[in-house]
Amino acid sequence: MADQLISVILPVFNGGIYLADAVHSILNQTHQNIELIIINDGSTDQTGALLALWQKCDARIRVCSRPNRGLVASLNEGIDLAHGQWIARMDADDVSFPRRLECQLQLLTANPAIDVLATRAVTIDENNRITGLFPWSQSHEAICHRPWLGFHFPHPTWMGKAEWFRKYHYSSRGTALCEDQELLLRSYRHSTFATHRAILFAYRLRSATDWERLAKTRCAVLRFQHDFFVQSRMYPYVVFSRAAFLAKTLRDFACKLTGATCHPFMDEVNKDTIAEWAELLRKLHFYK
Repeated sequence: MADQLISVILPVFNGGIYLADAVHSILNQTHQNIELIIINDGSTDQTGALLALWQKCDARIRVCSRPNRGLVASLNEGIDLAHGQWIARMDADDVSFPRRLECQLQLLTANPAIDVLATRAVTIDENNRITGLFPWSQSHEAICHRPWLGFHFPHPTWMGKAEWFRKYHYSSRGTALCEDQELLLRSYRHSTFATHRAILFAYRLRSATDWERLAKTRCAVLRFQHDFFVQSRMYPYVVFSRAAFLAKTLRDFACKLTGATCHPFMDEVNKDTIAEWAELLRKLHFYK
């Protein structure tokens, strides 16, 4: 398996203080046969200079810099540039644990029916403090059980067959924050998804919620769900998706009024396990 090339796609726009952590976590994976395809989507901060420096230091980094075209265009560009038989996703403000790609490759190789494999993830805040566990489901059936509610399948942890990504690509109908949900909805009936049981990723959630952006995302999801379910003649799901939209919108409104967050909880994880993850982050120099 060591000879199998994994293409890691990392789009970035003004990566800021977190980009170095994200890049470092990929370059220091236990599986070293990778190409890191970084799409610099018109950044105006120091991102361009950092990428030029890193590219000189590590031949596995491939950088494509161009004017801003948005996340969907960047993801599709990365897919088209990939040379590996496997494509993995990565975001510019998250952290992959060292054995992430190795573990995903092992499970994908052992289970060729799986098209896309996610991993479990802890959530971290702006200061790299572990705040929770990202919701997850393990089997394809569990992940896709209620498509009108969305899919618990964290996007930046994905790794799968390159041909699957090229077959479906991302659609402009999926705006930022929901391009993954649109792709999953469009493909789930003809694909196989799964989630690795190991926690191999740190997913960054901001403490402050952008309520306007969240509202636009909710509306975008409702629109493409409605069109998909009508086109597929899944008429009960049209009703379910509208009910889910209403429930989520009311919950968002209540959270905004009370100042609460919708972050996952750590209630199923003991303190020793939390300490173990925190120590791993410290060893990787992600704590300040």
